[in-house]
Amino acid sequence: VQNLNFFMLQWNLIWKFSQWMRRDIKSGLRRKFSAWEAFKKSGWNAQKKIVYNRAKKEAEKLVKEGVKSYEESIAGSAKSNPKEFYRYVNNKSGNGFREVIKALKNSDGVVSNDPKEIADFKEYKNIKSERRYFLEKTDYEKTTLGAN
Repeated sequence: VQNLNFFMLQWNLIWKFSQWMRRDIKSGLRRKFSAWEAFKKSGWNAQKKIVYNRAKKEAEKLVKEGVKSYEESIAGSAKSNPKEFYRYVNNKSGNGFREVIKALKNSDGVVSNDPKEIADFKEYKNIKSERRYFLEKTDYEKTTLGAN
């Protein structure tokens, strides 16, 4: 039980200092947490589950909107404040613990979410794009048919 409390403390510290965290998002997350506690204490009552699911969806929506509006404000002020923009990009593209960049928009206005293009943009040369980790369906059929 102590480890769970430690995890919750660490999770709260991560979210507490996020740049996109606003008052309405915090209150939505609190509503979600209190709905979860009520659901747990009720002995997993079906009505409480419905209330919790609504609170969870609302909190997810608030977080998504908050992150999106923060990213739009960062992108809008990229010319006037490039340090803040690059700090955010570097924070997103750090080690595996941090979040990842999912899409980039080039100067022509074309949005790309191809990992290879993102890696090329960031000038990472050690990407092994030629290696396939999964067999295609036809490759699998060839190997099984050829074995028999």
